[in-house]
Amino acid sequence: MDINNNRIGKYLDGKIREYFNVKYKQLTVKQCSEFINKLEEGHTKEDLESMSVILEGEVEQSKLFGPTQTFYNSFITILVGTFIALFTCFSGFSLNSALLFNKGNDGDEITQKVDNIIQKADNLTFTFNIVLTIGAIVFLMLMFVLAYVGFAVQNYRNNFGRFHFYKQIIDKCIEKKEIEEKEKEKEKEEQERAEKERTNKLASSRKGSSRYR
Repeated sequence: MDINNNRIGKYLDGKIREYFNVKYKQLTVKQCSEFINKLEEGHTKEDLESMSVILEGEVEQSKLFGPTQTFYNSFITILVGTFIALFTCFSGFSLNSALLFNKGNDGDEITQKVDNIIQKADNLTFTFNIVLTIGAIVFLMLMFVLAYVGFAVQNYRNNFGRFHFYKQIIDKCIEKKEIEEKEKEKEKEEQERAEKERTNKLASSRKGSSRYR
């Protein structure tokens, strides 16, 4: 997989599948250590630094969607409130229906005409069907919006965690590169110092031998 032709997240996902055949969330501590070593060995410091910059941008961009979490929580509250409102509406409707049927049924009026009762029942049925239909439509709309918001928030969480994880991995690779460079530089300085001391000793011995002559 060519790093130049792929997004960084997709590229690193592919590397994990290539090395361990798992997703990044399934990596063990040992596999994380091996992954860092493989990335550090297979990329230059410049490539790693470029990946780190891009991942930092992705993390910051993901943070911009943080308010969706607040919106999600607010929407849950609104949804629960809507359920309560619908329940209250239906409960009040049932109570009004009972009062309407019982109204005027005391004493002499208990013998009211059957057709009036049927008319009341028809009116109540029509009204109930309208309320039920509107409630069902509102409920479905709320569920659709809830599913969309839930998907968006979950996607935000996954991307943020994924990019943050890869950013830490790449930073560890860069840190290892810098440590190795310092060790090589230190080793080079020691070799130069040893070579200089050897040259000085050789020059001193030559100078001493020429003096004896």
